[in-house]
Amino acid sequence: MDAGQKVTWDCVYFGSYPQSEVTSKDGSIYNALKNATGWDENNDITIGKTKYRRLKGEDATYYSSNEEGQYNWNGSYKTYHYFKYEPIKWRVLNRNGNDALLLADIALDDQKYNTNLEDVTWETSSVRSWLNGYGHL
Repeated sequence: MDAGQKVTWDCVYFGSYPQSEVTSKDGSIYNALKNATGWDENNDITIGKTKYRRLKGEDATYYSSNEEGQYNWNGSYKTYHYFKYEPIKWRVLNRNGNDALLLADIALDDQKYNTNLEDVTWETSSVRSWLNGYGHL
């Protein structure tokens, strides 16, 4: 939808998250990632000064190879794909003194509201636990 207006955001960069995919077109770093050992429990590794994450389609919350807006795993749900950690760009929506309301410039991740099919409140949801860094309780 074109509203006929131009919107400009103040932005800040902080934190990092796996964003750009590393593919065979990236040459030696792709081969280094494929052959690397020492991946941690989150499937992260640092090579040089750069951090990477590896994921399989079956690790995703949801995957589909033919839906618009979904990451295309190309039917290889059991093959690792590699992503480079990059700074997160945040839009500053509002400032109030030392406080700011921020919105990530892109969708970084997703989770189900609750991992189990049951009556649940926000306080007991698995997504709240995940957002607070506790994993799925």
